[in-house]
Amino acid sequence: MNGRSGRGRSGHILGISLVSLGIVAGLVLAGALYVWDTQTRASAAKALAGEAAAPASAASSPASKPAGSPTSAPASAGAPTSAPTAVSAPTPAPITPSAPTSAPAKPTAASTAASSTPAPAATGGTANAQAGQAVFQKFCQGCHPGGNKGFGPALKGPDFQQKFPGDDALAALIRKGEGSMPAFSPAQIDDAALADLIAYIRSLK
Repeated sequence: MNGRSGRGRSGHILGISLVSLGIVAGLVLAGALYVWDTQTRASAAKALAGEAAAPASAASSPASKPAGSPTSAPASAGAPTSAPTAVSAPTPAPITPSAPTSAPAKPTAASTAASSTPAPAATGGTANAQAGQAVFQKFCQGCHPGGNKGFGPALKGPDFQQKFPGDDALAALIRKGEGSMPAFSPAQIDDAALADLIAYIRSLK
């Protein structure tokens, strides 16, 4: 009985010892693996850093100057040390313009007004009363419907003919305007259209 108990205790102690040895061996192996992995990573990082630094240093370093290259171009033998003095050409005296003998005449107010006032268009045989009707419809019909009295006076009849016996007076009225009647510039009614318009007005009965 005592022999069996002794053997049981010995086996128990042996099992505990084996388990302890296994744990210690596992810890040692894990530590060795950790150290090896750390060293491997450090070596790889150094190698990558060296490869990245090599192109940068090569690009930043200036090209070495070849030995024996001259620093400056040699002066040609026999070249003069100073440029010859240029002989200055004689400067011609400036010509003073002569003053005008008489001042230009200033335009008078009458001549200025005459030049700014457009000449009335001729209403000779080239005027076209049919073409003038279109001009009348566009610019005159609203105030002189059909040539009759409306917002403006009638453009036909004895009174009108007496007031405007000639075409020049009628053309001047259209160009300058009068009272509530606006003026019509050549940009609105050119000279040819004005002659056609007057021919149409003269044809109204």
